[in-house]
Formats: sequence, structure tokens, C-alpha cells
Amino acid sequence: MTLIVKPGSDALQDIFWQDELTEAMSWLSEGREGEPIDAATIQRVLWPGATLDDARLQQMVDDGLVERVSPATFTLTERGRTRGRMLLEADNLETLQPSGVCNTPGCKCCADAGVDIA
Repeated sequence: MTLIVKPGSDALQDIFWQDELTEAMSWLSEGREGEPIDAATIQRVLWPGATLDDARLQQMVDDGLVERVSPATFTLTERGRTRGRMLLEADNLETLQPSGVCNTPGCKCCADAGVDIA
């Protein structure tokens, strides 16, 4: 069975927001030992113009990524922490290796990106 998700669809938007919020909360949670995070704090680390609403956070609760600690605060579940770490690690890998680099010794794309693969 093949599942096709059309660009701009609600399902794709839900996946995008789930990853963005999980990653943001994971980043905010580093060193805080599970302290709850409020929506205003999450909003501050999103890009300018991004709007976080309670429905998005409730969807994350429903999906088992976040627990509601109080009406205004949240914490990642174990599943959410695992997903958040994975997303942060993936972002770190992207910043360490320029996009469009194939890592083949002597190739043109690596040379154009300023990567010396010997």
C-alpha cells in the first residue's frame, strides 16, 4: 500500500509541526531535567511569524509525544525525548556536512562545496 501525501495537505502540516515542536521542546529541555515548558517559551524559539496554538500542543499530547503538566505547561514523554534527540542529531549532521556533498573522492560537487575528500 502506498500512502501519498500532497504538498500543503493537513497531514503534511501536522507532521511538520510535530517535528518542529518536538525538536524545539527537546532543545529547550536540555539541562532542565524534565522541568515543564510553557507555550510562550516554545513560541519564543520558533521562527518569526510562527503561531503556536493550543490545538497543536493538544495534538502532541494525543500522539503521546508530550504530557500536559498543568493547563499551561508541558513536558516531553520518553517517546517525545527520543524523537527530539533524533531530530536534533539529524540537524547537527546537516550543519556538519554541506548539502549537495556526496563524499566521493575527487568529485566536482565536493570540490564546489569546499570539502576535501581524500
